[in-house]
Amino acid sequence: PWTDVRNAIYAYLAGQVSAERIASLTDLALKGGLDPYNCDCWYGWIAMRFFVPLVLGQEQRQLVFEEQVFHTEWVLWLGSPWMEMLDSPWDVPAVLAATAGGLEGVLQETQPDEGCSMEELRLRSHLYEELESIVNPGPAQSAPSLALARAAAGILLHLPQEVLAEGGKVETVWKAPCPAHAAAIAALILGLAAPGGFRVTPGYAYRLVQKILQTTGHMGFSSLLASPWPITGLLPKLTDRVKASRGREEAIAEDKLAQQVVEASEVEFPGVLPTFLPPATRRERLQLFHGLKALHAALTAGHIPYMAITGTLLGAMRHHGFIPWDGDADICADIRDEARLLKVVLLQGPASGGTAQAPAREASSPIVRAAAILHSAGYDLFAHAERPLTFKLSGRDLL
Repeated sequence: PWTDVRNAIYAYLAGQVSAERIASLTDLALKGGLDPYNCDCWYGWIAMRFFVPLVLGQEQRQLVFEEQVFHTEWVLWLGSPWMEMLDSPWDVPAVLAATAGGLEGVLQETQPDEGCSMEELRLRSHLYEELESIVNPGPAQSAPSLALARAAAGILLHLPQEVLAEGGKVETVWKAPCPAHAAAIAALILGLAAPGGFRVTPGYAYRLVQKILQTTGHMGFSSLLASPWPITGLLPKLTDRVKASRGREEAIAEDKLAQQVVEASEVEFPGVLPTFLPPATRRERLQLFHGLKALHAALTAGHIPYMAITGTLLGAMRHHGFIPWDGDADICADIRDEARLLKVVLLQGPASGGTAQAPAREASSPIVRAAAILHSAGYDLFAHAERPLTFKLSGRDLL
């Protein structure tokens, strides 16, 4: 029966399900005919929890939703990372968006502006000016504008450090839903604006949205669905974006880079078999060294401790440089400094050029100096991967 449910959910979202099918599924769901232990994944059970209110009458929706909401909160906020949803055949974000639309008029709307700053309210106003083109499923769909991405980056520059802290008391971060939802929207915007945005990849933005919403669990799941911030509307868009680019663009880029390295090494070392060619030319190793030098200066200025790891550490100790067969450099920072690293990323400005405007009170802060050092040295820091959490350094210009 779970396969029938999944097919029915997709048909319902596409507007292709009959009234008879909805009636049979409603009867199956309400009479307990679905055993969660027989489902192929946990997300199927939560998708069904979302789906049940959609196929009920208006009077029944509120009662059923309130009974289901506890389980929904657990999966979204306390369960596994959202990145695992991408491997599931159940499109939970799409069902969530449909549920939010189906419960309009049933849920009591939260105080829309309580706790929000003028900067956050301006972001919402600007977002609604572009919202139709961003969520449009057709060819008219467009990415958020640079101005909207700038506004979103400005919101995330104020993100409380506790949001990204592991094991922190997150229930004390936000006093009202509005600023938390503004931060979640800002992360969604930057993820949808990539690669022309603020060096925040869709995968990292996806992780950041969950981290932010995890801090709102004490406010209740209804506050999210009734929020004037269109989180449930933009989340499926970012989900689709992450699925489309997950691993594919990165693999293509790495393959092209590897081929360029081989071709350059063949020129530098003529007559050497490809098996024995070094993974990087002298020129590339020099650029790698300059990148590490710039990153050291930036992290030192930003008061962000780090250490060399894996082959980079081994090469420094054994070879007094890079391992001859190593083609990259790896360093490790404390997970508790993630918020500071994210600020460095945002303060570099948009990928299309220029720098971000730092808050006045932080104009001369160590983090601002760190971003300026990287920018002047010709390097960009990206909030790149989500599992494992990775920030990547890239040079803008070859030496």
